[in-house]
Amino acid sequence: MVSITPLSRTVTTFISLCFGLVLALSSALLHAESLSASVDRTQLALDETLTLSLRFDSRDTRAEPDISALEPFFEVLGRSQSRQLRSINGKTSAFTLWQYSLAPKQLGQIQIPAFELQGAHSEALLVQVIEPQLSANTQDADYFLERDLQPETLYPGQQLRIRLRLNSAVGLSELQITPLTVEGARLIELEDRQYQRSLNGRPYLVYEKNYALFAQQPGTLDLPAQMLTAIEGASRSVFDRNRGQTVRLRTQAQQIEVTAPPASAGADWLAADSLRLKQWLETGTTSVYAGEPVTLNLSLEAEGADPARLPGLTPPALDGVRLYPEPVNDQQQVGADGIQISRTQRVGLVPTQAGTLTLPGTRIRWWNSRSGEFSEARSEPITLTVLPARQGSPSPAAQASVPVQSTATNATPTNETSPLQAPINAGIVGSADTSPWLLWSNLAWAGLSGLLALAWWRARQRPVMPALPAVSTNDTPNQQLAERQLQHACRHGNPAQIRQAILDWADACQLTGKLPPSLARIAVLGDASLQAELAALDRALFAPENAANKAPDIAPDTASKATTTINAERLLAGLKALHGSSARTQTPSALAELYPQ
Repeated sequence: MVSITPLSRTVTTFISLCFGLVLALSSALLHAESLSASVDRTQLALDETLTLSLRFDSRDTRAEPDISALEPFFEVLGRSQSRQLRSINGKTSAFTLWQYSLAPKQLGQIQIPAFELQGAHSEALLVQVIEPQLSANTQDADYFLERDLQPETLYPGQQLRIRLRLNSAVGLSELQITPLTVEGARLIELEDRQYQRSLNGRPYLVYEKNYALFAQQPGTLDLPAQMLTAIEGASRSVFDRNRGQTVRLRTQAQQIEVTAPPASAGADWLAADSLRLKQWLETGTTSVYAGEPVTLNLSLEAEGADPARLPGLTPPALDGVRLYPEPVNDQQQVGADGIQISRTQRVGLVPTQAGTLTLPGTRIRWWNSRSGEFSEARSEPITLTVLPARQGSPSPAAQASVPVQSTATNATPTNETSPLQAPINAGIVGSADTSPWLLWSNLAWAGLSGLLALAWWRARQRPVMPALPAVSTNDTPNQQLAERQLQHACRHGNPAQIRQAILDWADACQLTGKLPPSLARIAVLGDASLQAELAALDRALFAPENAANKAPDIAPDTASKATTTINAERLLAGLKALHGSSARTQTPSALAELYPQ
């Protein structure tokens, strides 16, 4: 038999202590706080998303990881946080999980950096972003995005129509698209359209966004890719909290070749889909007296042309005619198929001598984008017969040279009038000599206007009796019935019946005016007691599971009952007090003054 010496007992005790210390350290290390990161996929396309999960093993944490380092490489579309407590084979573990929905911003290999939280660090991750794989049979998908360019090659100043179409066979909401910017071109947003189409016997709803692009010079234009985001399967019901799934669609980047204009094109190069010129006299007459004005209208209408390249309207220079042009009026109409521009100008013509006057037409050489050849737009000339000046009227030459005497002093000559004023003044003098009744009619109209103004002024000075405000009457039978139903629901009904009875009663009493009644609008009108009861009713209806979380020291069942119990008597008292205060505020306290100052 082997005897144990005192030294052997000491060694055994020391070994036991060391083994216990190792076990304690191991247990402490196993329960130490740790942070781990993971992704649901390591390779994805540019128009797809991935989910990043960060798990922090700790029983209690109020901090949150800092993910700002992801912003240069990913767009954070959504985030969520949850805490879980697990017990397996008598071992309890608690952890917090953060999940982020990320959309890549660039192609290639992207490194997700390591994160730090309360001294714990996660490992870095690598993901590969590739080009979107466009399926040849996209028409069979539930939704797809396409971008169409017409034409594929163009000249400077020629309109390029860009159509971005979202084809969807399922319900999508909250559509958002990245703006389109192209360097070296003028971009104009056109009218959007929405229509339906059928592909392979399947109906699609099409959302179409249109642009008009005008290149400024020859070369290559780079059209960047556009990204569209939408929500699929979102519920519109207040009882369903399903937010749906985020959908991301992306177009391909494209290049457009801008060809230099033909060699025969001059400095006034103009490209358009259509161009029309027109001129006409406003009165439609073909004869006019010398010294009397006539108005000439000039018009230019263009489709698919760059507004900055359109030429101006130049009135014709004629001998024996004075011109008085008015400012140019431009009107631009933007449709889904392009831009339509209408440019007009009115020109006053005053012939100074009798004879035959020919107003020449205007010609503009332009490039027809539809036919691919040069065309010429022209307006037809107008022949006008100028008759001698009317009898009693000064000659057109005298109108421009003889100064007009002032009618106020009848003695002091004024400065020489402008050529436009001279024929007008001459026409007024001639009419006064030949038609004296015009003076009397003007005096009669002036007297009648004065009498009407005097009557209006006297009516304004007369005191107006203010209308007496309406006094509120007793409750109508509908209000009384709604009140009885409310009392019965509060004492015998469930939360849904109580809510419906409150809304019916508020609608009958018109508590919220023209707005539809809701618990939130009714709570704003009441006091703190009524707001507390309505909040308890709201929790009992929509969030019974959150009541226990707000009282951690109480059992879940007890906390739920304590926070969602509705005091029917207190609720009825608050609603009746609210109805009484509403009726008093609608009844004026005093009559308005009978004779306001």
